[in-house]
Amino acid sequence: MCPKEKGPVLEAELYELNVPGSLILKEVMDSKAKRIGVVRCVKLTFPPKVELIIKGLDMEIPIDYKNVSKVGTVIQLKTKIPVAEECDTNEIIRLQEEIKNEMKELYSG
Repeated sequence: MCPKEKGPVLEAELYELNVPGSLILKEVMDSKAKRIGVVRCVKLTFPPKVELIIKGLDMEIPIDYKNVSKVGTVIQLKTKIPVAEECDTNEIIRLQEEIKNEMKELYSG
């Protein structure tokens, strides 16, 4: 009998073809209305788990999709994210540009 494996069996990062998309490049705010960053990608892990990968200031934060309360012009979370620094408008724009450039590199090979 083999012991059960721990950890994910398979992981994939998903991107949208149209940018900005329904999730990618959207600004993310925690439950205290603190801007914590921008959605870089959606991470899908098997056994099933869906996370948004948020690019913040000098860090990436995985957020379980169950912690999303609303998706509109911004993504609102149900919880406070104490480890994230607050981003101002210029930093959000810079993060969006960085992600766009990363995606161009991915798609252009």
